[in-house]
Amino acid sequence: MAKFHLSIFSFDTLRISRWPRQELNAVACAILIVVLAETGARHLGNQGVLDGWNYWGNSVAEKYLSYEALAEQGSLPPVIVAGDSTVAYGVSPPDFDRQLGQNKSAFNFGILGNFPPAFDQSFTDLVLRNATHNPEKLVVMFARGAFVTTSGHRRTEAAITESPILRTARGEFVPANYIYLMRLWKSRSRVRDWLLGREVAKLENSQAGFRRQGNHGAATSIEDADFAEREFHQCNVDPNRLLFLERCLRVAESADTRVVVVIPPEHSSARDQWLDSREATRSIIDVCTRCNASVIDFSNEDFDDMMFDRVHLDERGAARFSKMLAERLEHVSHSRVDIVDVEMHR
Repeated sequence: MAKFHLSIFSFDTLRISRWPRQELNAVACAILIVVLAETGARHLGNQGVLDGWNYWGNSVAEKYLSYEALAEQGSLPPVIVAGDSTVAYGVSPPDFDRQLGQNKSAFNFGILGNFPPAFDQSFTDLVLRNATHNPEKLVVMFARGAFVTTSGHRRTEAAITESPILRTARGEFVPANYIYLMRLWKSRSRVRDWLLGREVAKLENSQAGFRRQGNHGAATSIEDADFAEREFHQCNVDPNRLLFLERCLRVAESADTRVVVVIPPEHSSARDQWLDSREATRSIIDVCTRCNASVIDFSNEDFDDMMFDRVHLDERGAARFSKMLAERLEHVSHSRVDIVDVEMHR
């Protein structure tokens, strides 16, 4: 009688052989190496060597971790100045502090490329909404061009919003939150210093976030801004970007934080070439009026010989601007909305 197998996995067709001992030893060694490496990475993490891995840059990590340390100590400055690179380069806390006097200071929370859509996640949600201690005043400052949507802006904003810390904040799964080995590449410079026996630089910022003039993502001269000018040419303010500013102002208002929106200085050659500057100013003021936020407009102030490109102040400009800003903030009312044109107060 013919014999039919009901399955290819029957005993007559399936032969199970043991792995050679050498292969088992190799697999066991590989697992052991991974376990030891992960243990070592976790040790580095506990020592602070991997701090800042989940941010989109070392300088950004310094800023956030410095701010968190101040918040934990209950010693946050009374004034926080937040925004894009115009803050990072333009607000010098030492000069700001000297104008305000003793027991008053400011923290520079300006981040390069942190335009309104990215700012909404990186500051409004991550910092402002979760704050245990709110500043007396929150100053928000963006270049007027930040309210225009360009391909360059989208790329810069994506680099921020797709960072591990913001993905985690959105509830997305980030493997490196659980596997420390995946953090090593992001922290490679700090790990290298540790391996070479050097002192690993602490993620602190003695200047409270101020960046001195240099090529850190901004154009290095007036002439180098030609591409940016072409991108902005004949662009209009994007209403969706104004909504992100409005959301920040609403969150601050709900936390009883006085908010002042500042329109920073621009080189005279940039005015009305990138976009309709007057339209941009009117749009910003309209948002602030709805949200009970004051506005200080420096856009017509002459800083041409103190700028290293069309929207960024050099060190001399930052010192002068910081003193002027501190002086104007002292006169902003806590009970009414002020619209201040600096030209009127010379």
